[in-house]
Amino acid sequence: MTNIINELNKTNGANDKIATLTKHKDNALLQRLLKMTFDKVAFTYGVTMKNIPTISNYAGTSTLEDALDILENEFATRNITGNAALLKLEQLLFSLSEEDALIIEKVLDRDLKIAMGKTQINKVMKNLIVKPPYQRCDIGTEANVKKNIDFKKRVFSEVKMDGTYRSCTVDTDSTTIMSRSGNEDSFPIIEKEILSLNVDGYTLLGEMTLKGEQERSKGNGIINSITERAEKQDQIIFTVWDMVPASEYSMTKDEIKAATKAKTLSLYGDRLDKLEAILKDANLKNVELVEYKEVTSLKEAYEHFQIITARGDEGTVIKTEDMVWKDGTSKQQLKVKLVIDLEMRFTTYNTGNKGSKKEAYFSGVNFENDEGTIKGTIGVTSMTEDQRDWFHENRDTVSGSVFTMICNDITKGRDNDYFALSHPRFGEIRTDKDETDTLERALEMKEMAMTAGGK
Repeated sequence: MTNIINELNKTNGANDKIATLTKHKDNALLQRLLKMTFDKVAFTYGVTMKNIPTISNYAGTSTLEDALDILENEFATRNITGNAALLKLEQLLFSLSEEDALIIEKVLDRDLKIAMGKTQINKVMKNLIVKPPYQRCDIGTEANVKKNIDFKKRVFSEVKMDGTYRSCTVDTDSTTIMSRSGNEDSFPIIEKEILSLNVDGYTLLGEMTLKGEQERSKGNGIINSITERAEKQDQIIFTVWDMVPASEYSMTKDEIKAATKAKTLSLYGDRLDKLEAILKDANLKNVELVEYKEVTSLKEAYEHFQIITARGDEGTVIKTEDMVWKDGTSKQQLKVKLVIDLEMRFTTYNTGNKGSKKEAYFSGVNFENDEGTIKGTIGVTSMTEDQRDWFHENRDTVSGSVFTMICNDITKGRDNDYFALSHPRFGEIRTDKDETDTLERALEMKEMAMTAGGK
């Protein structure tokens, strides 16, 4: 097995590596080794090499297959944990040959040093490595809301976090924190707080954010960097919104489908209530419950969305009490997006900054309604390349044209005597219209958008 690993390691280029792996794809031991190393959904071991002393002599009385059996049947099942697991691992490594012991160390480090990822491996050995399950949000269109959200039941409007996703599976005295891509991470302070809770046998779902950091990319960059986050452990917050029984979290799609039909899965309302009760009196500093509000209509959900976005947060997500956990897109958790279409008139171009690349181009275009009660600007960075080119090429003819503008809200600044559109973007030029929407009409359109889907 060492020869095959070395061959893969020395092979250069993605295509050549795939060709080399294909040559050995029917090797059952290699398949098992790859799965037990890279499949972090099916296999977590609860131990690492950091507490194991260096071994200088190897007995060579056990085989690599023997060692994999012990990892799978004793460590991965958590039949053995804590100090007993560390002692068992030390004895296991001693019983192997030096070559096989080094392979087991690589398995525990989750890296065989072959410079291949899960995607490449699965191209050769289809579906060998299971990716971590992830429940995505669907879009809160009117059709989706009408079909999937029953406001006669409990409906939750939750603040949409703007951090980096993590799951945390708790098993007795250990935690496994994993990113969406399947990388295991260590957050000592957060892990200690989670282990103080009564959540054994559950997987907590949430996002990590860096306290006080407003720039998402910067905060996430620090959290995802092993060296940088080490200095800021006490500033990393884990905001959780779900606690899924680990038995459900590890189900296959077919098993979830069958359990959903049999109505044996836990419901989101019950899981959220339990999570809130557990965290309420825990007085933790780095683990917290997601902020939410129960709403009884889509209008209430949109009002909550506006409050949240007005203070600078990303947005909200609507979830129903009877939502079950699934791996994939759930139509029972919808990203809220208020969409308003209004007719505005293009007025003038903003010239590019002198000396910049945009000097001969433009930096933005201005629009307003005919009564002057709504005004705004769209910068070139908010346009597609085709839109920028079109406006540039039609400078002489586009002024004064009516456009459909799409926005998420209509607001009035404290120091302005006019209203503005939130996140405006262009829809289409309206050659069939020569009138713009009045403020009264615009506010009516907003009200209609907020009540779409019924109460």
